[in-house]
Amino acid sequence: MAQFFKPSKRSSSSLPPFLELAIEKLDHQGRGIAKYQGRTVFVTGALPTERVKAKVTGQKQQLIFAQTQQVVTASELRVTPFCQHYQVCGGCDLQHLQSQAQVEHKQHSLLGLVAKFTSLKQLKLAPTIAAHDQGYRRSARFGIQYNKKRNQVALSFRSKSSNDLFEQHACPVLQPQMAALITPWRDCLNQLKGKAALGHLAMYLSEQGVVAVLRHTKPLSAADRKRLTEFATQHQLQLLLQSQPEQFETLVGEGAISYNLPEFDLELDFKPGHFIQVNPEVNRKMIAQAIDWLAVNSKDSVLDLFAGLGNFSLPLAKTAAKVVGVEGVPAMVTQAQHNAAKMGRENTAFYHADLSQDFSQAQWARQTFNKALLDPAREGALLACEHLCKLKCERIVYVSCHPATMARDTKVLLDHGYKMTRLGLIDMFPHTAHMESMALFELS
Repeated sequence: MAQFFKPSKRSSSSLPPFLELAIEKLDHQGRGIAKYQGRTVFVTGALPTERVKAKVTGQKQQLIFAQTQQVVTASELRVTPFCQHYQVCGGCDLQHLQSQAQVEHKQHSLLGLVAKFTSLKQLKLAPTIAAHDQGYRRSARFGIQYNKKRNQVALSFRSKSSNDLFEQHACPVLQPQMAALITPWRDCLNQLKGKAALGHLAMYLSEQGVVAVLRHTKPLSAADRKRLTEFATQHQLQLLLQSQPEQFETLVGEGAISYNLPEFDLELDFKPGHFIQVNPEVNRKMIAQAIDWLAVNSKDSVLDLFAGLGNFSLPLAKTAAKVVGVEGVPAMVTQAQHNAAKMGRENTAFYHADLSQDFSQAQWARQTFNKALLDPAREGALLACEHLCKLKCERIVYVSCHPATMARDTKVLLDHGYKMTRLGLIDMFPHTAHMESMALFELS
């Protein structure tokens, strides 16, 4: 899990509270970079070529952290954010930058990270995978905070650089069916007697409609359960109550929840808490590109590491002779096996394994694979790449949600005789600095 710098309250005492700064460029987190008395300043909300007045929020050794308060001279790339909550909400951090400029910044950052960790300096990027930049999120989790003095709960995303919540009424990057429920949900929760014992609210948009999961830390009264039932029925929701991390009770609705991959004739079931890609259109394009880059044919045996629900494995199995998916979370392995059986993909098999350990002697790894795909979490797959090299697959596609760790892992593959022959950006989260990427490695 990424660790974020939290400046101490006294760390900015030796600096004036406000600085006027000339912004030189953006860092890979989308913050403006400036200089002040020889020190580097990271300024949120600022763009290259701008001159801004910024409030100092902290410092750490030779680094200063600041927040834009006033734009003195604006960049021609600056635009008015489309979200009414942008200045306070911590969900998006690049809405003040033109959409195409956001993509170009991410492309530049991706190339820079790969060059930093490897000797690859002259790479050309494949066309970026992108889709609509609003109304794209199909899953979200809202915090719930109880104010004892007001006897009210707040329901929202976290504020910028804070765990505090705010009065949220909208979210233009959410699927509209989910965004329209933010205010009604808050009103409903504030009518509950047990509102002080609520933790968070998660929502998913499935093929069956909106699914909501309400976390509570104490049993809900019969009256509260009745009110929630009425609310879910009125808004045509499937509602589950979560009393423990892995304990769910269906209050309203029943049956599987799923998402479709129509290009591959697939419908994948999932359960609350399972990982799914939040951007369905980009997800479908990403899968198609991975299959294209692997050049999958009817004779191929493909290994899919960090396979999850089978998001890549089952589309691969439409063409390949055999696909083996390996996942570290047992519940996800069970779900992937269910999805394979449901869709009749008999040429697939799914296994549970700790992919941070040597898997080269595992029963599934002793099979022959000529192609592989991996899609690890933010921590990357350093050890998995070392062991994967022993299998000598002719092609490997690496899908990454954290290009810095992908760039680090790239060196392992290069040192074992692979060449990076393609690299591309995946803009899974428009209006954020988050980057996803895909790389193709071919054995020399």
